[in-house]
Amino acid sequence: MRLIDTTSNLSLHGIRLLNGRPPGNGGAIQSGPGANLTLINSTVSLSFAGGSGGGIDAQGAVALINSTVYGNTAVGAGGGINVGPSGSVTATAATIDSNTTSAGSGTDA
Repeated sequence: MRLIDTTSNLSLHGIRLLNGRPPGNGGAIQSGPGANLTLINSTVSLSFAGGSGGGIDAQGAVALINSTVYGNTAVGAGGGINVGPSGSVTATAATIDSNTTSAGSGTDA
């Protein structure tokens, strides 16, 4: 089960998202086209995606501020974060570590 699925702008403050397990993309969070995702003082960890984006799969902008994406796994691209062609990732005082995938790298942007 994916924990958050949004097509609107979303800002999350001080939360922990753990153990998402959907069969498709976005283990913990899937953010649709044009949606901006901001994580502040938050953690996305120990999630698994049967597709891409073990922790986060986004088609828009992702901003990580003092946040952690750790220990996520994807079968497809982006073990920690997968961002589509129209998206971007900005990380400020963030940790993206120990994410794995069988295709590509821990972060695919």
